[in-house]
Amino acid sequence: MQRILQPKGEIILAIIDKSSEFGRKYEMEKFSNKFYQDTHFHSTEELTAILQQSGFQNFQYWQTLTSLNENEIEKPEKGYGQGSFVVIKSNKV
Repeated sequence: MQRILQPKGEIILAIIDKSSEFGRKYEMEKFSNKFYQDTHFHSTEELTAILQQSGFQNFQYWQTLTSLNENEIEKPEKGYGQGSFVVIKSNKV
């Protein structure tokens, strides 16, 4: 990503945070689930650290799925830590 983005280019990542309720649930079930069996989940903190080491800055976060109720539609909230689905936006230096 660092190599192909122009200076001040943006990256947007969308993840299931491994430290969240869904992340822990999917991690426990991944070996019996054909969709997740080869997945490696990361936490928001891990990906932020990797991106910082690669020269990204100006992080913004949004989150949703704050409960295991899959039938409820939630509006995204700024930040991370309560939601299982996290979007990370950052800029290349």
